[in-house]
Amino acid sequence: MGVTLDADSIEFSVVENIEKRKHIPTADELAREEAIKKKAEKNRGYPDWSYLNPERAYPEFDYIRTGKISIQIAHQYTSAHSLRRNWHERKKTIEDQLDEIVSGMLAYIAAVKTKRLEREEWDRNWKRNGRIRELSENYNARENKRLGFVKQLMEDAQELDSFQSLIDRIETTPPADEKVLRMLHWMKNYASGLKEKLGYPAIAVRLESDNLFPEQDMIVEELQQLNVDPPEFVKEKPARESHGSCGSGNSSAGSWFPSKQWYHK
Repeated sequence: MGVTLDADSIEFSVVENIEKRKHIPTADELAREEAIKKKAEKNRGYPDWSYLNPERAYPEFDYIRTGKISIQIAHQYTSAHSLRRNWHERKKTIEDQLDEIVSGMLAYIAAVKTKRLEREEWDRNWKRNGRIRELSENYNARENKRLGFVKQLMEDAQELDSFQSLIDRIETTPPADEKVLRMLHWMKNYASGLKEKLGYPAIAVRLESDNLFPEQDMIVEELQQLNVDPPEFVKEKPARESHGSCGSGNSSAGSWFPSKQWYHK
């Protein structure tokens, strides 16, 4: 049997009380018990395993149905450990305790509801924090891709400047032979390729392909919906470091770790 209130329910049972009493043997039972003892004395000294399950002429206890009932609410895990769950017929009948029983059941259902709401809140927070961590990892991975992309553009720009500077220097010298002219031709073609890579159209195509700077930033928007600011950018640890970097005063090892647990906001 059970009671349901909205989304919460409890189970309860109605049982008849059984009274345990010491058995008072009758004269016939005492006679049979004496006969059993004499038989055991007679068989003493012979292999006998009856002590493992000794024969008795009467039970030690009697279990008597009292006709009185009890109501018991099935246990559920709640924070209210002091709530009453049992009602017995002693000084009062169950009928006389109905108001108390109904109030007790409603109180227990309320405690079950409170625990359910706490559990649901915990589940929501667990899922929320898990999603925030996932978004953080995606955000940080994208920031590292952005950084790598811009650094590659900087390297290409520096290389282009170096090529152009060398081309200009060579062309200001006296006329060169055919080998030098062929080298200059190759260098100009290479520099032209670098210029094309650094132009707006080429950069736009690469940005679109990698989706590094989308018009609608879904990662940041979802973090804002979760009432969380984007995490501090954490640079990826280089794959290899020079041996001299360990003692350098410019080491940025500490910047690889966030300074606060932003995802608990």
